[in-house]
Amino acid sequence: MKNTDLFLAIGMIDEELLYQAEHYRANFRKKIALITASVLPIAACLVTAVGLGIFSPKGASEAPEAEAPAQMEEIIEGGIVEDAEEEVTIEEESFEETPEEEFVDEENAETSEMAPNFTINGRTYMISPSLAMSETLPEGFSYAGDVQVGGFDEKLPCYTNENTPEWVYVYQEVTTDGTVDEHGTLNRTEPHMAYVRYVILELRGKSLIMVNGKLYVSLWTAGNAPYYEEKYGVRTTEKPKDAKYIGNSVFCGKDSIPKKDLEANFEPLEVYLADEVLYVGASWFTWSAEEDNETQHFGYDIFIPYEGNF
Repeated sequence: MKNTDLFLAIGMIDEELLYQAEHYRANFRKKIALITASVLPIAACLVTAVGLGIFSPKGASEAPEAEAPAQMEEIIEGGIVEDAEEEVTIEEESFEETPEEEFVDEENAETSEMAPNFTINGRTYMISPSLAMSETLPEGFSYAGDVQVGGFDEKLPCYTNENTPEWVYVYQEVTTDGTVDEHGTLNRTEPHMAYVRYVILELRGKSLIMVNGKLYVSLWTAGNAPYYEEKYGVRTTEKPKDAKYIGNSVFCGKDSIPKKDLEANFEPLEVYLADEVLYVGASWFTWSAEEDNETQHFGYDIFIPYEGNF
């Protein structure tokens, strides 16, 4: 998916300027000796700029009628509906991602800083990098109040689920159905309302897998991990001879936190355990000055124990 498609979907940047910028980047890339792309971080890299690409900045139409729970009848100024016992503050935040959330796709990194986001009780939620949206409210979620999302003029209704606190759905206008065509181009639609998933920053974009009751995270999305990067590298074409095959990962859903053995929030791949890390099957492409076209390579991405909390 091209950044051009994402920006044009929001309708807030001049097409001629985008054309010039895109061709500038294309000419610049020709001078680079090597271009790589990983299979595992595609979901994260693909939609680092999705927040801007799929949402209208003009605000949203009125949400469908929904009655808030009795304890949420009072709206706190500048915040979310909440009971009187615990004040919940929500504030618009101009967020700059931390090193832990810096994706490999440097071309999209600048737009990730501007993805729609908001803060509830000190926790930042940012638009899902997996284009997660639905025209009907997902089961288990209920109206919790209105929130000021960065990039929108009006407060938007949001929906929470106590069993999935890492997600919040926001009802807002979109100009896509969240899918891409066979060329990876964002499918455009007429502006319409949808429930859009926002994810806690600690989870957003991370490739995770559960093995033997322990969470592992891809070094591509783990952030700074100099010990592991120096010892194992981020990716390798050969796994250790003593690496033990433990099975293929089982997809548990995008933006999800794996809870069962071999569950992963990425597509099923073969998994090996060696020493203290996992070797997970991967493929990528290179295109060097000596190559006439893209060359596909196969190997393994390194996953390390995840030490954070969600």
